Amino acid sequence: MSDDPHVVRLGVTLPAAGRPRAHLLICTGRIDSGGLHDGVPPEPMLIFMRYLVRQRNRQSAWARRFLDPVTVTWQFDTACGLRHAPHYESAVCVAGVRPRRTLIVRSDAAGPDRQPGTRAAETCAVLTVPADAGIFGDRSLEYQAELTSRLRAWIEQANR
Repeated sequence: MSDDPHVVRLGVTLPAAGRPRAHLLICTGRIDSGGLHDGVPPEPMLIFMRYLVRQRNRQSAWARRFLDPVTVTWQFDTACGLRHAPHYESAVCVAGVRPRRTLIVRSDAAGPDRQPGTRAAETCAVLTVPADAGIFGDRSLEYQAELTSRLRAWIEQANR
């Protein structure tokens, strides 16, 4: 559960392909459009999580080296929790393992001055992405490519 009683914390997990060496947590904040927040829209992250599954299923060299030994959880919050709750697990119930590394992904919607709390900044990596992919989604392919590239790099770095 989040700090706000109207917001539900949910998640999607790709378990390690065997005994996990580490648990990586990607926190993207709010996915809903209920007010101004610095959360990341769900579509790019759903695409990224499906990308990870495809890499694992194809047994790519990258997946064998960086993905197989880790559990990856995408954690997100939503004020539309009851609508999404039947489709996703509670992020706090995932694997019963504390994450080894946490990445906070936020959009620049709330402005450049907003920083994560001191505790979060000390224990987590922070990745800031653009607030949108263009007025008609015309930058969505570039947005997705950049997000995927940066998340892959973080997974690689977290495995070292």
